[in-house]
Amino acid sequence: MLNKIKILLAGFSLCLVYWLYGANTDWNSWQLYSKNITVENAGTVPEADLADGKNVVIPVEGVDLNRVLQVAPPVRTGVLLTKKVTLDSDTVVKLGMGVEYGFEVYCNNEIVYSTIRSGGNGAYPVSAHDHTFALNLRKGKNDVRIFLQSGVRGFRTAIKLMAQTVPGGKISRMTENAIYNPDLLQLRHGPWLLEPSPGAVTVAFLTDGNIAGGVEYRLPGNKDWKKAWHTIGGILQNSTDLHRIRLTDLAPGKIYEYRILTALRDKEYCISGTYQFTVPTDGDECFEFFVTSDTQFTPGKRGTYIRNWQKLLDRAVFQVSLGDLADVYDDFDQMLFGGYLAWQTPETYHNKPFIAVRGNHELRGKQRGRWFGLLGPSSGKGYYAFRRGKVCFVVLDTWGGKKDLSLNRLSNDEVKNYLLEQRKWAEKLVDSPEYTTADYRIIMAHSSPHACNPAEGISGNAIMIAEPLFKAAREEKKRIHLYLAGHIHKYRRTVPGTTSVYSNAKVAAGEVVDGKKYNFPIVIFDGPGKNFGFDLSASLIKVTPEFLEVKSFDEASRCFDHFTVDKQGQVSEIDNDYKKSVLKKYEFLDGELTGAVFGI
Repeated sequence: MLNKIKILLAGFSLCLVYWLYGANTDWNSWQLYSKNITVENAGTVPEADLADGKNVVIPVEGVDLNRVLQVAPPVRTGVLLTKKVTLDSDTVVKLGMGVEYGFEVYCNNEIVYSTIRSGGNGAYPVSAHDHTFALNLRKGKNDVRIFLQSGVRGFRTAIKLMAQTVPGGKISRMTENAIYNPDLLQLRHGPWLLEPSPGAVTVAFLTDGNIAGGVEYRLPGNKDWKKAWHTIGGILQNSTDLHRIRLTDLAPGKIYEYRILTALRDKEYCISGTYQFTVPTDGDECFEFFVTSDTQFTPGKRGTYIRNWQKLLDRAVFQVSLGDLADVYDDFDQMLFGGYLAWQTPETYHNKPFIAVRGNHELRGKQRGRWFGLLGPSSGKGYYAFRRGKVCFVVLDTWGGKKDLSLNRLSNDEVKNYLLEQRKWAEKLVDSPEYTTADYRIIMAHSSPHACNPAEGISGNAIMIAEPLFKAAREEKKRIHLYLAGHIHKYRRTVPGTTSVYSNAKVAAGEVVDGKKYNFPIVIFDGPGKNFGFDLSASLIKVTPEFLEVKSFDEASRCFDHFTVDKQGQVSEIDNDYKKSVLKKYEFLDGELTGAVFGI
């Protein structure tokens, strides 16, 4: 109890310091310098060389610095914002910022955050909520510098003092390693859980450098901890910062405690708090899981939506991303952690498994090759099946379209072989006990065979690899009950065996393919885009012995679609006023809209 009181007092003191010193500083007023400033010299330009500076205010709502400088938008212009801060005590200040094109932050000659090294701001128009970073300010004088680089359209810049509770992103360690040596005995990100199955789970985490990593775990109340280390050939794997450890000796249905270890030479160190997970079981009759897709916003905006859905995440036993979690994977520190997992509560982030489906945007970016290590299954394949209770979940990898092939052009033949291999795997899966003994079968993929032109590529992939599943679905014991997908950024739900669809945005005849082939509902999630309904949507799906219950929510966590699917595949609508106002039914005949557009 005494320790808890000390921790609370320490936290209170830190917040008090923050508000007394951090909040009293005017973080919207800066000195602006624009002569011969580049990203290479921004952090080291001597003060004597910054003689032509001018006072400038960067408001929360943003300002175009090209207008301040009285210049036309060039291809690239580099400027430097500087601020001298004197404090009576050490404190941490969090700032939110957005810049077109990008920015890089230095605090007391150390790099703090960078969007330039990871591909720019990533969203337009910019907002002070796009990126969040922490300034570790010390007692006495502090030198804060921000290098900004303009875009071809303008130089819009916004900045805001953020609350301490907002997670701060950090520049990728791949860049930091070139600047200074990190402390290897630190947990950089995680832990997070992958690959849940009855009696097993994978624990993954990132350290601040290449060092051996491990997990210790136990049933609550046990005195002794079991240990499992990341090894290859019985040797500690100390040449990587990414660690994945599969725990397979777990008692189904039991709650375990676990924490993260590192090892340096012949000593081991505990580097995390204690977390918990519940081991899945074949006997689970009732549970809920959370699904979303296409969250390819800037990290701050994506994190805000995740925070809005936190109550839904709290109810789920695991969460699913159906792909395109980020736009381009240049920096996983920003895209996955700073803008997704780190916004969730510790109970969700560390205690509940994360199921990641690979989308076409996961094929893009400098760090796309890390996806399988961070999020994919241990098999190195993006397709697999797993059981939870009486549900067989099938995860498909629909890969990408023509643009993605061009980005990965040297591996085109391997892509074709990979997709054919996946189809052969599906042919065997439909006859497996794992599949045939399930009460429900749910497919999760980035793209679907519906609502997208097969000629585009990725939809054709979905049709080809899943055809064995679709054919088998004509049999009662192999029926598909639900197909979950994203990619088109528009919410859509098919009416099984018909060409009709429900949608929250206008549907044109050319957007819908023949749905008579599919005797199961296909649910497609929202994504960014104008006139596409919502920016994002998410679903909380409940499994019961009698039916699957699907509730879909907008960004504000309001339920706009609600229905059930029983074991025989029968869909039943459950109405509410918001659903009636948002969701419309579009009926097609021979590819033409019949003119019948109804409220639900």
